[in-house]
Amino acid sequence: MSMGAGGRQRGRQSGASRRDVIAGGAALVAAAMSGPRRAWSDEPAWAKIAEDARKEGRLVVYMGITPAVPRAVTKAFEQRFSVQVDMIEGRPSAIRERIRTEQAGGRAIGDIHMSGAPTAAAEKIAGTYQAFGPLPALAGLKPDFANDGLLLPISVSRFGILLNTNLVKPADEPKSWRDLLDPKWKGKLLATDPRVGGAAQGTFMVFDEKFGRDFLRGLADQGLVIDTDPRLATRRVAQGEYAMNFPLNIPDLNDLKGLPVKGIVPAEGAPWNPSYAMLLKNAPHPNAARLYLNFWLEQEAQRIVASLGQESTTGIRMDPMPDFLTQIYDAKLLGTGDPSPAATDRAVAVFKEIYL
Repeated sequence: MSMGAGGRQRGRQSGASRRDVIAGGAALVAAAMSGPRRAWSDEPAWAKIAEDARKEGRLVVYMGITPAVPRAVTKAFEQRFSVQVDMIEGRPSAIRERIRTEQAGGRAIGDIHMSGAPTAAAEKIAGTYQAFGPLPALAGLKPDFANDGLLLPISVSRFGILLNTNLVKPADEPKSWRDLLDPKWKGKLLATDPRVGGAAQGTFMVFDEKFGRDFLRGLADQGLVIDTDPRLATRRVAQGEYAMNFPLNIPDLNDLKGLPVKGIVPAEGAPWNPSYAMLLKNAPHPNAARLYLNFWLEQEAQRIVASLGQESTTGIRMDPMPDFLTQIYDAKLLGTGDPSPAATDRAVAVFKEIYL
């Protein structure tokens, strides 16, 4: 088993995306940033929050999700509101421990926590978050996405398989998830660690539910290699170290332009997972934090979400859709993992038994 790198911090100047990598991506983001905005600034109370946020001048975001979309949305937020965002990126478990240490010691540094559903559900029960209160843009949420005042759904991720096109010819591309058990892929598969939360945990929970325990064991018998860093895992496939990696979060393709890789979704469909943003208890910059949460649901931000390959929680779609993403977004949705702590604890116990 290989271990990934730890978290890292970026400040305002590093908020620019590292590459414009989806075809036409730069133009799509620019269009998103120039589009119409909600007229919440006409509301005196909310205009005062925006003014106070600028006075606070800073925001600290702890992020345990794939970074491409948050980086782009955060850049747009910084440009629009002149509020510096320090984004602390890391594995979900490391981010959770950092937040717990701060709150236990009574020294809050972080304002916002961004995570997938299992982590958000567990931290909600632990009392890590506080209610974010009224947000003008909440009215734009699709009915499918529940809002409980603590967990704000900001995007939905579909997961597939990243393959190296030099090592996997078109005729050999997996048509079914079960094709990963073909002996020809033995020792050539890489997966993000499902034992520590995040997208992989939810995806492997869906595998267990839909395909059964024998499928999970079959992956282990294939000599599946586990990596704790999803960004490093995609690079290892791009470099030809492994033929395939899963789960692929579609925005990870943003960093792989020009490399011999392709994203696919097998016939059964794509596991999916919502991403949430939460206001941390005792946040030191509460006005900037609320302004940031509201911004995520505005058309400007949600167009960026869609343009970079994730699904908008307000119903905005990428337009035009790049050809290589059409198959991914035409694919069925396979399911999402149960985020409750009891369910994730049971799943983690299984994963630890199978994937030593």
